[in-house]
Amino acid sequence: MRRQRRIALILVLGVALATQLFACDTNLFSIIAGDTKETAFIEASTKLVIATKDLNENAKKPEASKKLEELMNSWLSFSSRYVAFPPEWGKRDENWKAKISDLSHILGEIRKYLGKDYLSAHREIMRFSRRISKLYEKMPRTYEASLLLNLTYDIDTLWLLVEKEDNKSVNLLATKLLEDCSELKKAFSKNYEDKVLDMEYRIEHIIEYSSRREFATFQLNVLVTKLEDDLTELNKRISEDKVSENKDETMK
Repeated sequence: MRRQRRIALILVLGVALATQLFACDTNLFSIIAGDTKETAFIEASTKLVIATKDLNENAKKPEASKKLEELMNSWLSFSSRYVAFPPEWGKRDENWKAKISDLSHILGEIRKYLGKDYLSAHREIMRFSRRISKLYEKMPRTYEASLLLNLTYDIDTLWLLVEKEDNKSVNLLATKLLEDCSELKKAFSKNYEDKVLDMEYRIEHIIEYSSRREFATFQLNVLVTKLEDDLTELNKRISEDKVSENKDETMK
């Protein structure tokens, strides 16, 4: 029975991951950063995300090892520079070195699973991408940017709870996420309401499935994957609109 469940899970997640967007893409960084002068750090962290995305897209291919090596080299360059000389907000972050250490640990997990266990490798690659955003936690930002960043953090926590098969905690966090979506609708124009409604749809079903006695592994994995896709798409649209607005302002 367990073997059949695992095969079914692989098939279900295989379909979901085939169309999955990439977590914590560079659009989120551009929204958070705004007009900050810390362009070197933003460029370096963006380069990391691009290398991580490249690895994710090639995780099943022969060049996976090469892509991992490229990501490792980018990380070594990044961490050696910023562990000692963080951006201004990093200097105020008492957990800065712990966050760098956490990212190094996740890279070790990626190396362990790559080429042996695709689903686990993919899970850790996505986790690494999300956790890069933690380095922006203490950065001054708008209320709207804070909402998007906090949603990324909560989805990262949601994945941990799903992996632990903790129905109660999944349910509680999903309820909070639903409240946060209400704040998103208030904070942003109606241009994004359709995507926020998509997110609410996923979250309502997460609440429903996590209310059951038996843990709904298949359904919750797919729903959280789709929820993360929705947030990534929302980030993309907001970022594109901001670029367009800036161009209009420049032309005036």
